[in-house]
Amino acid sequence: MPVVDLSNPDGPRSLVGPTCTGAGGVPRYWPTIFNNVIVKQGAKSSEKKRLRAIDRLYDTFERAFGTDCLDRLISELEFEKIEDGLMAHLSWLRMDAAIRNVDNREKWNTATGFIIEILRRSGFDGSSRADALQSKVYRLEILRQSMSPEAIKIAPARLRALPADTLEDVYEITDPYSSRNPFYWEETRFRNSALITAGMEGLRLSEQAGLRTDALQFGMGSNGQPAAWINIVHNDLRYEVRGDVPALKTESSVRQIPIRMNVAEVFLNYEHNYRGDCLHPYLFSSRERLPIGRRTIGYVFQVISNKLSPAAKKALERQGKTTVTAHDLRHTSAVATLQQLRDHGVPIEEAERKLRIKFGWKAKSAMPSHYARAYFERRLEATVNEIFDGYVDAIRRVRP
Repeated sequence: MPVVDLSNPDGPRSLVGPTCTGAGGVPRYWPTIFNNVIVKQGAKSSEKKRLRAIDRLYDTFERAFGTDCLDRLISELEFEKIEDGLMAHLSWLRMDAAIRNVDNREKWNTATGFIIEILRRSGFDGSSRADALQSKVYRLEILRQSMSPEAIKIAPARLRALPADTLEDVYEITDPYSSRNPFYWEETRFRNSALITAGMEGLRLSEQAGLRTDALQFGMGSNGQPAAWINIVHNDLRYEVRGDVPALKTESSVRQIPIRMNVAEVFLNYEHNYRGDCLHPYLFSSRERLPIGRRTIGYVFQVISNKLSPAAKKALERQGKTTVTAHDLRHTSAVATLQQLRDHGVPIEEAERKLRIKFGWKAKSAMPSHYARAYFERRLEATVNEIFDGYVDAIRRVRP
């Protein structure tokens, strides 16, 4: 609904002047509080400009969620949905900036400032939840400062999942039975498919090179069902013959990674049927029965990159890349894991904690926050594409 100029002398003085209205022309609750109590009005032209930016925000939330819901989300402190709606709004501002060649930074600052100021004054009653609420408001402030609505100058997120077209092509190329598989020997094909699987479970390149055959463990999960996991431990140098000795990055890298049974079967199949009898304890081996190093794994990915289809290469080039690396799979795994946690309703703070555990980051590491940023950027990128087809939809599920 538009911003209207109320001038009824019989109405409250606080409602005389520009007012943000909702369905049926009823003044919106929180914009009225913001404009009349927090900002304390000001020049009429400034009021109208401010309220138009806020009204556009309400319109974006209605498009994104299918209902006029922002007042309710603020009242109920629904931070996760507010954050999603803000990302939808940012994508609209970026597209508008690109189409009309305008600067929408003031609109972004007004919209986010409105929400942050209202939330900062809501629910902070000295109760035990005050610290948690303040932390979430602080997160919104960081979001406000770190993301710009400028369409052309925005650089892509540095930490990104592989494009879906590229990832699918990698899977097809490394399928041991694929006619596109460039590796001649059968044992090499199955080893490389296991390497791809390890990368998609979030293992660093050095962790893949140092993975032992006894790392794969089985037991019973907390739900009483069979479970499997990978133990990531320090390398035992007594068995080392490689020049580029793989080593764990930090003490936090020592961890257990739960894996699905079908993933465990990939490793078991390679170990029992294609690895052969080796005198070393490492899972991934060469045809000469020697443990492979990081450079060999890098070479495998270079060969895979050379075999990518034109469509897969084009998708990769849009991210400013020309090759796929082992670490790209770790990026993809992190973004996909965060996507899955959010899909299951896990709050972002808890999701970041789980990422630290799975990917072996220190307790104070900023990496989970970087991946959270990459996650939001991917949603925005997908949403911008959808705008060309008709309307803003920043909360659709992005394919990892």
